[in-house]
Amino acid sequence: MRKDQKKKLEGIASQVGTIYCVAVPIGNTLDASAHTKNILKMADIIAAEDTRSFQQLAKELQIQYQQVVSYHDHSERDSSDALIDAVLQGQNLALVSEAGTPQISDPGYHLIRKAYENNIPVRPIPGPSSITAALSVCPIGGKTFYFGGFAPSNSNEFISELKKIAPLCDRICYFESPHRIHDHLDTTAEIYGETKIFIAREMTKNYQEYLFAPALELKKRLQSPKGEFVVIYPKLKDTEITLDDLKKQIRGFVEENLKPSDILDKIRHTTRLGRRELYDLITEIKHGLKK
Repeated sequence: MRKDQKKKLEGIASQVGTIYCVAVPIGNTLDASAHTKNILKMADIIAAEDTRSFQQLAKELQIQYQQVVSYHDHSERDSSDALIDAVLQGQNLALVSEAGTPQISDPGYHLIRKAYENNIPVRPIPGPSSITAALSVCPIGGKTFYFGGFAPSNSNEFISELKKIAPLCDRICYFESPHRIHDHLDTTAEIYGETKIFIAREMTKNYQEYLFAPALELKKRLQSPKGEFVVIYPKLKDTEITLDDLKKQIRGFVEENLKPSDILDKIRHTTRLGRRELYDLITEIKHGLKK
């Protein structure tokens, strides 16, 4: 493609280049659009989250690219300045994730922010996204959804986040890795119990799988989990009790001589108070009863 054709692409006619945020397949390479292929062929530089996976993708798509450089979580701050300089000198740049759409729990923010600060045109090249793909086949209905990226690894943090978000949105979506999915389901079972949740695994690939069942049942069915997961939860009814009712509950458990740790386990899902706050409240009530 001639240089004059490059400048005309997407209607951009300026001395600086353009940054294209290019969505690439999440599994099946046939999902790559003609637009995606054209941009990857045209770009002077490909900034890839994983250069090896991009090279494999380019081979499968039978496209010839000009230059690929690494741009990942640990390098994006340092790499952004050099890439911005190249675009300011007239080069076109394509930003690609390992799979799916850039900036959806993938690197890209620093580059895009600097682009706007330097009046560089930024254009999306839409395509595959695991979040929208999972939502499109999800049996949980609703108009709103929350995407939390990868779920917090700390169970208490995860529960606290879910208790804040789940009453507000129709669907709550998280990414999860195969080595953490069992702990993830154990944690959410404490809140959702027998309520059915949805899991999408290895979407668009040969062994794609979609499951809809309570958390602990899903854990049993995922004996040797592989691939990355999208987990979707339904809206959770806000069952938070009043502070007065909470104090009454605690007082009753204290009178039953339950240990503070056991009381915590019984009440922590009925309130948005943190673990430290609850422990202090239990201690205060316990000391008050002894007077």
